[in-house]
Amino acid sequence: MPILSNRTLASMLRGLPPHVRTRCEADLLGRLTSDGHTALAAEWELFSLSQMARGGTLDLAPPAGMLLEGGADA
Repeated sequence: MPILSNRTLASMLRGLPPHVRTRCEADLLGRLTSDGHTALAAEWELFSLSQMARGGTLDLAPPAGMLLEGGADA
């Protein structure tokens, strides 16, 4: 059962920084259109990302296994 309207979810998705939206959009949309707890979890994830992006700079960690030049993984 959804908590937020489709219009609100779309607005939050559009409000994400482009680099975050590019990485997360397909996954979030797929989960938002599924049933049950998966859709609810996706709503909360989108809400959280949206609020963090409004409060400051939001950057996602690199995918697991990606080495960062000069970083701790190098």
